Amino acid sequence: MDLNAYTQSLDDILSKNSVYDVPRFQREYSWEVEEIEELWTDMLGAIELDGDAYKCSEYFIGTLVLQGSADSSEMQIVDGQQRLMTISIFLSAIAQKFRALNEDGFFRSIYHNYIEGTDDRGKPFFKVNNDSHNPFFKKAILYKDHEKVDPKNKAERRLKKAYDTVYSKLGDELALSLGTRFQDHEHHVKALSAVKNQITKFLKVIYIIVKDEEEAYTIFETLNARGINLGSVDLIKNTVFRDMQKTHPVDHAKEVWSNISLKLDRSNTGTDLDEYVRHWWRSRHSYVSADNLYKEFKKAKKNSILTSETFLEDISFDVDDYLRIISPKSESFRQRLDREIFRSLIAFQVFNVTQHRSLILSLFYAARRKLITKKELAGVISFLENFNFKYVAICKKRSSGIESTYSSFARKVFLCKTKSEVRSEISDLKSQMRAKAPSQSEFEQSFSRLRYTKNYVKDKRLIQYIFNKMEWEENNGGELVPENLSLEHIMSQSGSKSSACGSIGNLLPLSEELNGRAGIKSFRDKLNVYKESRFWLVQRFCEQYSADVEWDEFEIGDRASDLANLAFEKYWVL
Repeated sequence: MDLNAYTQSLDDILSKNSVYDVPRFQREYSWEVEEIEELWTDMLGAIELDGDAYKCSEYFIGTLVLQGSADSSEMQIVDGQQRLMTISIFLSAIAQKFRALNEDGFFRSIYHNYIEGTDDRGKPFFKVNNDSHNPFFKKAILYKDHEKVDPKNKAERRLKKAYDTVYSKLGDELALSLGTRFQDHEHHVKALSAVKNQITKFLKVIYIIVKDEEEAYTIFETLNARGINLGSVDLIKNTVFRDMQKTHPVDHAKEVWSNISLKLDRSNTGTDLDEYVRHWWRSRHSYVSADNLYKEFKKAKKNSILTSETFLEDISFDVDDYLRIISPKSESFRQRLDREIFRSLIAFQVFNVTQHRSLILSLFYAARRKLITKKELAGVISFLENFNFKYVAICKKRSSGIESTYSSFARKVFLCKTKSEVRSEISDLKSQMRAKAPSQSEFEQSFSRLRYTKNYVKDKRLIQYIFNKMEWEENNGGELVPENLSLEHIMSQSGSKSSACGSIGNLLPLSEELNGRAGIKSFRDKLNVYKESRFWLVQRFCEQYSADVEWDEFEIGDRASDLANLAFEKYWVL
């Protein structure tokens, strides 16, 4: 492999009339504010105020690997695209700040030297080009007359945040960072010029050029082989795009990959492609950590278990099922059994667990193949809900300890060929989960510690889920609108100093209207309000307690134990 490496400044690179393209296999923009802040701080730390002048010092920012030739008008960025895009953001923000100060000469100098170039026909182009973020990066960040373009995904929101962060630092904060203050317009201009010079003249990179595309893919993989800069999914993407190089009439690999990423981003769950692929892999191939996923992918590819094409096809096919798991929408679950599945999927969100996803993804796949009925599917997902409620939500046990079990059964279900095989695997799964489940005494002790007050809301959503589930079961699956369920403190919070006030034993589900009417009334008067409620738990309470009861911490403790027993033996049965 023929490599040419030497040190260059950003001026040497960006002042050339060349396009630096971010290749299709590269990841999206990933720098967060912390990384922007770190580069900004390091950069300004290399600038010293010497009397009335600013003195800049060289600062090394890493390696820039390009594919092409030294005299080429277009180069592919193999490694260093995050830094080069960030530098372009810095320069664009500085140029716009000069423009805001009516320093059009400085603005034009930066813009035409480092941001925009022109080809032989006089047609303008941006020197750093990333089609994955087109048109946002070009129109909202680089273009001299910024246009209003809404970011369409998480990466573009990062781009916007990066630009806004840098631009906000170019006023009074810049003076503070440089250990001075702007006495007038000229002082501000001089400081901005120093920052521009530090970036263009004194930031240094190791500049490496490789000649062909195959070398570029190899260099990319080698530089990131240990996962120092990139994660496993980025390296898998590199391999997939290297194997699927056909880009005409459309770049199928890029189109499919981008569509998957966009769907996940639009789910607004915080789940990214890395997490999806990891859960998908565990449902099909092996239980693997994030760091080892790429190694397992290469091994599977080498052993002809999959190809880049089948991998991309499969994760594209399954992503809609995965979205139903992580972001269930009521309109997709209209029939009765579907509603049961929907409620269980919502429950996993309340429990804040993700480890079940690989197994449910595999169960959904079995349902598509008609190897499991809708009733059986709803039943096993409900079982997983009940287990996670007891094991994770109430007893606070680490769900990571059972993730390998989920993954193992997910793969077994995936490999099943008949309905009886699936039923057998589900039966074995339930047996293993029951063996891991907490005892009744452990559960009831933890359950009784649930509490909610205006100053302690950590358990509020879980308690609402508990009451909601009980009401739903007692209504034989009838819908109960969650917005109508508020938490009433039987012993009023106002004026009470009892620690038992927040206990689940002191709480009832009530509509907002009845809750407001109950207010801080006496126990006797509250009972009259409660009797108007249609909620089963409230009606049960009114049957259990008479107006002459002295409602105190002992009664609250007894009721908490009663609810815990009811939960364990009736509603969350394994």
